[in-house]
Amino acid sequence: MTAEEFAAQLRADPAYQAKLEQQADNAAGIQKVAATLMEALSRKGYRAASLSELVRTYAPLPRDLANALIESLGQVSEANVLEAIVRAVGAAREEFNARPLVDLFERSDSPTLRWAIANTLAETRPAGLRDRLIRALEDRRYGKAREMLALAAERTNPPEVVNPILVRLLHELPGHAALALAETGGSKDLDALRRVYASATGWEREQIGRTINMIERRDEERR
Repeated sequence: MTAEEFAAQLRADPAYQAKLEQQADNAAGIQKVAATLMEALSRKGYRAASLSELVRTYAPLPRDLANALIESLGQVSEANVLEAIVRAVGAAREEFNARPLVDLFERSDSPTLRWAIANTLAETRPAGLRDRLIRALEDRRYGKAREMLALAAERTNPPEVVNPILVRLLHELPGHAALALAETGGSKDLDALRRVYASATGWEREQIGRTINMIERRDEERR
C-alpha cells in the first residue's frame, strides 16, 4: 500500500475521522480555557498571550500573581492547562498559598500532573505544609510522582526529621532520595547510600555517587 492509498483509507474511515474531530474539539476547548485565564489575569494587570509568556515577563512571580494562578486551579479541569498553571507557579519566589497544590496532588489521578506539582513544591519551598509533604512522600499509592516530593520534603523539613525517611526510601526512589540527601545528608547516611550504590545503574548510580562525594566533602570541611 502506498502512502497515498493509506491516507485515502484513513479519510474514508469514520472512526478515525471521529477521533480527529474529537482531538480538534479538545484542542479548541483547551485554547478557550487558556484564553479565559489569560483574560482574567490581564484584568489584574498581568498581560501576556500565554502562561509561558507570563512567566518570561513577570518571573520571579509576585505573591498576588502566584495566588491568582493558584485560585484558577479550582476553575479548570483540563489536565494540560492545570499542568501549565502548576509549572508557571514554580517561578514564584515569594510566599503564597500552596495548600491547593497539595490538595490537587492528593486528588489527581494523573502521574504527570502530580509530578509537576511535586516539582513546583520543590522549587517554591512553601511553609506550613511539612507534615502533608512527608505523608505524601511516604504514601506508595503516588508511585513515581513522589520523586520530586523527596526534594520538596527535604527543603521544608529539618534534616533530623526528613533524612531518616529519605534513607528508608532509597530502595524505592534511589536517584531522587539521594538527590535530596545531597543537600543535607550527613555521615550517618553514607552506609545506606553505599549499599544502594552497589546495585544501582545509570543516572541513579551517578546521582548516588555524587551524593556520597558531596557528603564526604562536607565532612572533610568540618574537620
